[in-house]
Amino acid sequence: MNTTTDLTQRPPRSPRVRLGGYAILPRLLDKCRALLAGKVGEYK
Repeated sequence: MNTTTDLTQRPPRSPRVRLGGYAILPRLLDKCRALLAGKVGEYK
């Protein structure tokens, strides 16, 4: 299963989404995973 977020196809999660009580963590994880996979870019 590929769980990599392609930030050229859709935006990262909202900064208001919470994960484990942290508000910015889901967005940070989306951006880090996309960067490691080489799929970080401008959402169009």
